[in-house]
Amino acid sequence: MDFAKMLKEERQKAKLKSQTETKLESNASLSSSSSPSSLLQRSDDARGRGETGQDVRTSADKDKMERLVVDGHELLPMYGYAVPRMSEMEDRASEESNKIILDDMQVKGGPAGLYYIDDFLSEVEADTMQKNTYSVDERGWEQLRRRRLQNYGGYAGRYLTSVPGWVDSLFEVMTRRGVFDTDHRPNHLLLNEYKRGEGISAHTDGPAYYPRVAILSLLSPLKICFWRSVSEVAKGGCTTSLLLRPRSLLVFEGEAYNDYVHSIEEVAEDEIDESVLNAKEEEKGRVIKRSLRLSFTIRHAYADTTIPLPASLRRD
Repeated sequence: MDFAKMLKEERQKAKLKSQTETKLESNASLSSSSSPSSLLQRSDDARGRGETGQDVRTSADKDKMERLVVDGHELLPMYGYAVPRMSEMEDRASEESNKIILDDMQVKGGPAGLYYIDDFLSEVEADTMQKNTYSVDERGWEQLRRRRLQNYGGYAGRYLTSVPGWVDSLFEVMTRRGVFDTDHRPNHLLLNEYKRGEGISAHTDGPAYYPRVAILSLLSPLKICFWRSVSEVAKGGCTTSLLLRPRSLLVFEGEAYNDYVHSIEEVAEDEIDESVLNAKEEEKGRVIKRSLRLSFTIRHAYADTTIPLPASLRRD
């Protein structure tokens, strides 16, 4: 009797049994109707849209990868979630010299609660964030009429989801540097890409979020307008605006959040006129041509449900 052969066969059977049990556990976690994960389902051919997942495959497998669908919204390709944390950026945020006091950054002449900071990001940090932005392929973007975007963290008022390491690092940086307090740590990122001439209509962020918004800008500068009401928008002629320079941080809360709407006009260039409250002396009267811009809108969203990663996708 060949005992070596028998032992080998028994080991193979045990390995196969273990793999089968693991797969069954994973499927059970996705189909259970008694927990938030019951909103999850798998899809092999839907287009990528949203917020969670971990990549465990090689780049050669990208086109064949499973998709994860949450409540009808497909998530970003899972390989996009393999992007690591920005540890050096987190460490720098912990340095006392990098803490900020928002009240010191209040924009003169603007509504209460409107803050602006130049050079919030270093050039290295900005470059890293730009590379992370384009670490997903076209399936990771949602194309809108006037811009395209990536959505991380879920849908405010409905459910929250896990985020990639680099996005969570960004949330940690905003907390450590004092932009958000620990009780309202950011959990949602809307990453917008604007081409020249693109913009967004006047709007408010509303009650689905903690009433404080932080916006980081990369690449091209442009003007953002604040209006007292939608009726004022209809009249035209923005009277309160800011120039959002590359690597800058804009924060608004209080009056600026609750009593104003904000917009980015669909123009190819911006005139630095008297409405631009943070214009430098050498910028006044200039016309700045726009080009590609990235905008990182960071918020704390409210939601009744938090959807965890399935066990088969977690990588602790």
